Amino acid sequence: MSGSPIAAVAPAPAGPAPAWAGGPRGAADRAAHLLFVAACAAIALPTAWLSISTGLFVVAVLLSGGYAQRWRRLRDNPLAFRALLLFGAMALSILWSPASWRAAVDAWWHYRALLVLALALAVVVDPRWLRRGFLAFMIAFAFALVVSYLRRFGVLHKYDNGGEYAGFCGRAGFSLMLALVAFMALWLALQPSRARLAWLVLGLASLANLYFVNDGRSGQVTFLLLLPWAAAQRLRLRGLLAGAAVAAVLLAVAYAGSPVFRSRIDAIGHGLASYEQGHAEPTAEGLRLSFWRHSLQLVGAHPLFGDGAGSFIVDYRALADREGLQGEFVTHNPHNDYLMIAVQQGIAGLVLLAWMWVGQWRMAAPEGRSGLYARALMITCGVAALFTAILLDTLESHLYALLSVALSKRWPGD
Repeated sequence: MSGSPIAAVAPAPAGPAPAWAGGPRGAADRAAHLLFVAACAAIALPTAWLSISTGLFVVAVLLSGGYAQRWRRLRDNPLAFRALLLFGAMALSILWSPASWRAAVDAWWHYRALLVLALALAVVVDPRWLRRGFLAFMIAFAFALVVSYLRRFGVLHKYDNGGEYAGFCGRAGFSLMLALVAFMALWLALQPSRARLAWLVLGLASLANLYFVNDGRSGQVTFLLLLPWAAAQRLRLRGLLAGAAVAAVLLAVAYAGSPVFRSRIDAIGHGLASYEQGHAEPTAEGLRLSFWRHSLQLVGAHPLFGDGAGSFIVDYRALADREGLQGEFVTHNPHNDYLMIAVQQGIAGLVLLAWMWVGQWRMAAPEGRSGLYARALMITCGVAALFTAILLDTLESHLYALLSVALSKRWPGD
């Protein structure tokens, strides 16, 4: 859609560099842009860096002034407005939550990436700064990927917080970044550029890590879906079929040649069989299905507007007491973003989420690389939300929010 505030079809003119106003406000405005780029890089780095950089970004935005202009940008940008509306609806649900005031506010604040998304779209509007944010993420992830391989070969110690060979985060978040970076880097390698070889190396190294080193299944599944979708963008039905064939070959090769991938796939069958037979063994798959089944019960109790922010933990514990669930079968997170929102904000919350994501998809222009990557990001997050808390967890939520901004307009020369 030409002229869309989310993704323009026509190439954005390079234009002059931002005219930074003088004085403290101008310095804060420039700092906000630099901190946006730093936050994009921090996605792939230790989580504390991400929290610090995004926190400082918000502070810089508040100090930079120009509130009327930025409110107009936020109001006129569909993605920013809808993200802020969803964030506001979550805040409103605090009023009827059975959780303590403090617990309800804390649960709501975990979705702060929606606020970062809205503010960044209102502040960072120059396509060149958006491209810098994207490149900062890719370069930082290349460093995290090197760290992952150093862990795998024993040069560095294993990662302690889920995923032995991940870079600086758990297996789920790292696998999502692997899938997304592999896709974007390999696509860049197909374009005429002096950096084609570098992109090819990064793409292949990410792909190898995804299936032969890392054991996060969300990213593995997502990449297999991205292949036929991307091929269909070029060759329609023939591309879809060819991409599906390539995905099937990759799946077979990974299963035959990667003990890591094979063990994770076999675990799915074992876990599902154990759950269907009613075994008490807490396999990952059995636990997840138990969480989903009981979460649906909670949704049925308050279907329209949910039971409020922070209610999931309270309601699930009460349900566990009634049904005699113990140990690992009692959770604070259903590992499914759609169910978490449905429990706490009901069907109304899901409608707002769908409104935000459908609008974002429609306004992302596939003609440019940034638009294609924006849709790939949405496929990644939409699929991963079935198995993890994309909008709740710090890494995954900021991966979605910051890259959505970085990919929100067509880059110069794209």
